[in-house]
Amino acid sequence: MILVLQFRTDQSGWHEVKCIYDSVNKSYNDFLFMNVMSPFVTTEMILDKLKVAKSVILGGLGEGGYEDVDPHKIKNLQYILEKIAPVVNILKDNSIPTLGICFGHQVLADLLGGEVIAEPSMAEAGVAEIILTPVGKKDPLLQSLPKSFYGIVSHKSSVIRLPEEASLLAYSDRCPIQGFRYQSNIYGFQLHPELNMQDYHSRMQLYPEYMKHNLKTNDNQEILAQQILINFINKL
Repeated sequence: MILVLQFRTDQSGWHEVKCIYDSVNKSYNDFLFMNVMSPFVTTEMILDKLKVAKSVILGGLGEGGYEDVDPHKIKNLQYILEKIAPVVNILKDNSIPTLGICFGHQVLADLLGGEVIAEPSMAEAGVAEIILTPVGKKDPLLQSLPKSFYGIVSHKSSVIRLPEEASLLAYSDRCPIQGFRYQSNIYGFQLHPELNMQDYHSRMQLYPEYMKHNLKTNDNQEILAQQILINFINKL
């Protein structure tokens, strides 16, 4: 069973589910989705499901995050971090294969000892050229990809410092940390490996404010970043 921890509270949550299913050739029974924001989903419940999870995906959060200044949204972020911190400790201590996507990538970096900030010059929306580091090119999750490929990005905050024991796997022109690996099998990617171009445009209809960070998207680019999610599901 692949445990997917979601953080979304609007209709993008259902869109995220759809995109993950569409990206990989797995049945509905292969996944369990749990929304961390639900008051009915406790840390203890998540920890219990970790006992039988083959791997874990931490999803995104379009309606808020590390960049927020609104007191209510800041409180929501603290709620997420406090609720998920014991989960991340178990993922680390038990070497459970983990993939953090966008906000999930930031949460992993933060709770494992890195740093996340809201830096407008690093924010992106659209299609970005992703460049693998020498370490990234050798990584089992990425070695089937070319050194440079295109992926969907949409974020306001960014990881600026990696945790100790983490290796930089990928970067883009604006964002110096597009992907990292912690220890052997905990991964974070700022890009969205679950999205194709159609999915991206649907997602941006929900969050038009992200478009001020537009990268002048070329809809004809081949999006190879989805292979990251496929590899994670099938190889780890």
